[in-house]
Amino acid sequence: ANYAGIRAGYTVGTTAVSGFVTSFGSVLDTDTATLDEGSDTLNSIEKLVFSDVTLDLTKPVQLFSGGVLIGTFDNIQDAQNAAASDDKILVGTNYTLTGEDVHITKALTIISVGTSKAQVGSFTVDEVAVQTADGVTVRNFNVVADGSDSVGILLNGTYTANGGTAGTLVVDGTNVSGFAQNGIFVGGGGSNLDVTISNAKFTGNGTAGGAGSGDVKFYEFTGDLALTNVAVTGTSATTDHGIAISGYKDGTQVIDGPIGAVTFTNVTVDGSYEKTLTYIVGYNDLSGLTFTAVDGLKLGTAPGGATVGWTALFVDGGKQAGNAAPDANNSAVLSLVGVALGTITALTLAGLLFTKPVLVIGLPTDETITGSAFDDLIISNAGNDTVDAGAGNDVVFFSAGEGNDTLIGGGGTDALAVFGSTAGNTVAFTDMTHLSVDGGTATYSGFEAVVIDAKQAPAPGVTPTDTAAADTLDFSALSAAVQVNLSNQAAQSIASSGLSGASYSAVDFENVTGGSGNDTLAGSTEDNVIIGGAGNDAMSGGDGDDTFVIADAAHHGTGETILGGGDVDTIRFTQAGGLLLLAGTATASNAANNRITGVERIELVNDSSVNASSQNDGFIIIGSAQANTITGSSGADTISAGDGADIINYALGQGADIVDGGGDADTLNVSGSNGGNAVTVTTTTVDGLASVSNVETLNVALNGGGDTLTMAGLLAGATAINLDGGTGTDTLDLAALSTAGAGVTTTLGTSLNAVTGANIPGSVALLQQNFENATGGAGADRLTGSAAGNVLNGAAGDDILEGRGGVDTVRGGADNDTIRITNLADYERGSTILGFPLNNGDLMDGGSGDDTLELDVAGVLALGHSDSDTVDIETISLLNGSGVDASTQSEGFTINGSSLANSIIGSQGNDIILAGGGDDTVNGGGGDDMITGGAGNDVILGGLGNDTAVYAGLWSDYRITFDPIGGTFTIVDTNPTGGDGTDLVTVIGDQKVEFFVFNGVTYSASQLVNAAPAINLAATQNNATIAGPIDERAPGATDPAGSFGFDVVVTDPNNTPTGPGDVLRYSLSNDAGGRFTIDAGTGRVTVANWALFD
Repeated sequence: ANYAGIRAGYTVGTTAVSGFVTSFGSVLDTDTATLDEGSDTLNSIEKLVFSDVTLDLTKPVQLFSGGVLIGTFDNIQDAQNAAASDDKILVGTNYTLTGEDVHITKALTIISVGTSKAQVGSFTVDEVAVQTADGVTVRNFNVVADGSDSVGILLNGTYTANGGTAGTLVVDGTNVSGFAQNGIFVGGGGSNLDVTISNAKFTGNGTAGGAGSGDVKFYEFTGDLALTNVAVTGTSATTDHGIAISGYKDGTQVIDGPIGAVTFTNVTVDGSYEKTLTYIVGYNDLSGLTFTAVDGLKLGTAPGGATVGWTALFVDGGKQAGNAAPDANNSAVLSLVGVALGTITALTLAGLLFTKPVLVIGLPTDETITGSAFDDLIISNAGNDTVDAGAGNDVVFFSAGEGNDTLIGGGGTDALAVFGSTAGNTVAFTDMTHLSVDGGTATYSGFEAVVIDAKQAPAPGVTPTDTAAADTLDFSALSAAVQVNLSNQAAQSIASSGLSGASYSAVDFENVTGGSGNDTLAGSTEDNVIIGGAGNDAMSGGDGDDTFVIADAAHHGTGETILGGGDVDTIRFTQAGGLLLLAGTATASNAANNRITGVERIELVNDSSVNASSQNDGFIIIGSAQANTITGSSGADTISAGDGADIINYALGQGADIVDGGGDADTLNVSGSNGGNAVTVTTTTVDGLASVSNVETLNVALNGGGDTLTMAGLLAGATAINLDGGTGTDTLDLAALSTAGAGVTTTLGTSLNAVTGANIPGSVALLQQNFENATGGAGADRLTGSAAGNVLNGAAGDDILEGRGGVDTVRGGADNDTIRITNLADYERGSTILGFPLNNGDLMDGGSGDDTLELDVAGVLALGHSDSDTVDIETISLLNGSGVDASTQSEGFTINGSSLANSIIGSQGNDIILAGGGDDTVNGGGGDDMITGGAGNDVILGGLGNDTAVYAGLWSDYRITFDPIGGTFTIVDTNPTGGDGTDLVTVIGDQKVEFFVFNGVTYSASQLVNAAPAINLAATQNNATIAGPIDERAPGATDPAGSFGFDVVVTDPNNTPTGPGDVLRYSLSNDAGGRFTIDAGTGRVTVANWALFD
């Protein structure tokens, strides 16, 4: 039927089935203004032709506006193109274009109303099409892939958090199958977008595999979604997911919005997938997610693709982080934590019906998660969470730093899995129901097993590994005994009555800290750190470089038994007091002692100390930055004291230790016992020690007697060296510190006395005490004894040695030594001076060289008069008013008096006695002595032998008076500048002086008595002239006169009679032109210049 007007000018009566027009019944012209065609009744008319459109009931697609048929088309796309917004398109049974790809650009309702669902190739919905209240509805189609499109139903909107695409999309009664990427993909869509999928089936989509493939995919989606009576079936093991709903932004994966009102009602997901059946991820608030009871979501067969370990339902509060990469234990693959925004109120999974596990990752906020009645895996995330796993054999994950959670296992056989991170982790148990992991705490109950894994929890793209060898199980808060064995890294055993009734185990932990009970802690082949805590603990390390920590005073761990095992093991001691290590095994009788075996290293922390002297094996001992006291073992220790004012104790015989004091002012104490020790100090060590460095104070204390301490050098770096001989008779050998031109000086005694010398810098204080003997070296040493018996050995050099009290032995050694005696009473008791004792007497052994005995005593020291002394010296020097009696000595001496009055008795040998100043009494003793009285009024006896008195002046300078009765000469020095005083010299008897020397000329005593000068002057004559040369060879002898051109003038200044003691003066009145000179005192004439005779 043909009509002249446009379709809008007519009312067409129709007959329809399910809204699809099957026949025309009438046509009424309603536009009478142009042409009135009246009202027609139609029968068997299939086509109406109007001026603007033809309605052809043979065509399979009909377009309605407001319920009025306004067009018929061969395909849906043409109807869509002709439609206005909010029109409806119905597709009848006779639709045969199975591969049509429909592009929807406006709000439409498209329904397949035939006896069977119309089949199309795809639906693509523009964003603008859904942005009305009615939006787009697609109902009762079969959407079957024909290879031209990868997605069955596609809506690609705009992502904006809490905004974006708005409107409505309804997919009802539609089956989608066979598409390479997704059955339905909705991208974008803000909180105002409402999507409903009902009475639908999605089968075998996502067959191409790859990221994001699956049957139902909502991406960047924060709108509302109602899934009702939906069946999803996977047919490919390479397809990612059955249903995947994600809310984060593409690319950045930032989570900044909550999930909308997402409801699952009678949804079934089954079949094969590579990852999960249902995956929900990328929201910071899951409170809008609802699984309606009783049959909200039914999960069928678990995924069975190439990537195993995914669960049936994966609700992920974090962001996706790459492809799935499960660990070797086929654990569920988990995602990482996202950005924390928003607050969750409750997530209920109670309405789930399925046969495989559920995986839930909590949000990084405070949340409450209730598990299903089946087997759940619930992963607590950041925030303060409450998790009740409910019925079923559930597993709850709790990881490092994830807030303060309350975790309840519920019914069934449940496990709490505690995970660490990639950094070193500490899992601490505070009581039966509380633990913490690096900032996160968990209050837990209702679990039959607790497994603590040092690795991070499994995550997509991450194979969990133990990347840090510093993971610790900490039971320090428990008072009950703990038994921990770390030897099996994959299943480390834990037991304690202080924990809940669950079975406990750990994985990949290297360290353990015990509590205050008597713990048993065993390490593994790794490098373990084991802290016993308080109580009598038994700790063993096994292989690896293990560290056993005995902690501070609150957990000092007395009575520890430690077995180090293989490799290099360490005890780290942090207590403020001292650590005493004893060998052997602790017993009831010695439980307070620490028993150590197989430990090679000791490390001190804070100001702790250690005493390992009972240990046989050597240690490496490391001090702290504070002051430590360290006593090594009897083995060869290596001690590095570190900073702080440390004290290091070493007993002789303990082993060849290496000692490094480290920083600050450190002290090394070396001690000996039992006597007979021979100890040498060098620049680098002390006997017994392998080496010493960075020690500022060295104390060497010996004991027991018979010790010899040799200072072969000054310990490098030491500013104070204190030496103590201890009890008994000990020797200090300073030979190495005394070199030519640089001797040492010290005084022996029972208090500390300095040792000084050119080789001992002022920056070093070298002190010694309790040494009885001392030995010098090549320098000019000054060694002074004590009140006890001493042995002083000067060795080479011009030494000064003084024995002082006691029975002394004094040896000068080579060169010119001085032996000083200052206490007469001590010497006369039988002191041993310079040498070895001889018949308990004194031995003065000056050694080679010109040695001196120096006396500074109140009285006369009799050499050899007491206990048969032996003296081997060359010179005796008297100080102050000292006297000496050497009459018992066979060898001659040089005896020097002082400026005061001295009493001197020479030896049996040929002495040279220089009495010095003062009124001296001198007896030459035996031998041919040379005696010089010197200044002062002296008494001189020659003693036995042929003795000589020596005067400096001319014979004529002295007035000599002979006393024949007393047998003495009184010799008065009359020279105003002479200074010899008036001497009384014995010249008769066995003590007489036989010879006299005046000004180098020797005269016999008889000559001084019998002879007179050759020139005699009358008493009144005071001058005479003698012609010719005179050579006075002897008194009264003159040479014959001769004419040699000089005259001798002789005068008598005092005008006394000529004779002994008379003073004459000689001069030349003519010296023949300087050819001659004359001695004014002797008259000796000599040729002054032989050249004048030529």
